Amino acid sequence: MNNEEILKLIPYGKENGISKNKLARLLNIDEKEVSKIIKTLRKNYIILVNSGDGCLYRTKQKEELENFIKEKQKNNYEITRVILLAYKEIEALEKENK
Repeated sequence: MNNEEILKLIPYGKENGISKNKLARLLNIDEKEVSKIIKTLRKNYIILVNSGDGCLYRTKQKEELENFIKEKQKNNYEITRVILLAYKEIEALEKENK
């Protein structure tokens, strides 16, 4: 089964979400493999996770996509902040070693 066919198994709508366990059973693979496939699919498609039950779904809802964008922007900000802190630590260590 190719990625396009697997993507079709992920429904639209939070209320219709599918668990990784159910996907694994449908594909006759383990959940770890499902996670790898989802990671690959997310390079080209938006696949959301319902925070309530952890099920995967796609959306055509503007509000859900806007919330997804905000969440990713927040994550990006936090990662960038930590990276900058690490660079400052490197600078401090280099100054100490001079």
